[in-house]
Amino acid sequence: MTAIDISNLCFSYDNGLEVHPIFNESHITVEDSRIIGLVGVNGCGKSTLLKIINGELKTLRGVISLCEKPLHELSNISFITQQAIDNVFPKLTVFENYMHFHEKRMYSLRRFDKENNRQACKEAIRAAGMNLEDRLDEQVRFLSGGQQQALGIMLACDMDSPILLMDEPTASLDVFVAEKILEIATNEIFKKNGLLIFTSPNLHDILKYTENIIVLNRGGEMKSMPNQDKNIDVNQLRNMMAQ
Repeated sequence: MTAIDISNLCFSYDNGLEVHPIFNESHITVEDSRIIGLVGVNGCGKSTLLKIINGELKTLRGVISLCEKPLHELSNISFITQQAIDNVFPKLTVFENYMHFHEKRMYSLRRFDKENNRQACKEAIRAAGMNLEDRLDEQVRFLSGGQQQALGIMLACDMDSPILLMDEPTASLDVFVAEKILEIATNEIFKKNGLLIFTSPNLHDILKYTENIIVLNRGGEMKSMPNQDKNIDVNQLRNMMAQ
């Protein structure tokens, strides 16, 4: 399976006074990977690439395919940011977030009665291991940052073959919760036969959880580093980023 294929990607930021090119005929293909990490120095385009894939930014030129389908044919892409509260509706309850997500995704559960909906919600979020299933009627704003992030991930993965984009999802979390969040995300992606592409300033997390690493360099160059055997070390990765 081709996890991601990028060809002739061109994108620039234009503030009306200056044009800042990020990608210039950039291209890469990554095969047989469910978990992909994006790394590179600041300003190389990691977040930009995720936003392009998510449809938030429009390219000048280029084609991107995920799991052998062009982006316009995909409806199962979700985006998780580093601010956990941005990935959920803070003034809605856990259960209301679940219902809103399913209706938004056009997987309406209105044909079921409320108790069946609540049971489905519990089953969807129980695997997070954070007791979210016991807090269905609590507004999400009263959950911890880790619980909010876990809920966002579990809802994003509650579909067939989800495609999950995460931009520094553990930046505001302590080290123990951060580890839990990444384990939740990777486990759900493997279980649902999906695809995860994420960034992290912690290179140890990139090396630990990914099957492939895409190194972005300024000027738009992209390099693929297979990581299935976990035989890449931090210094090797840093040297690749510095080139």
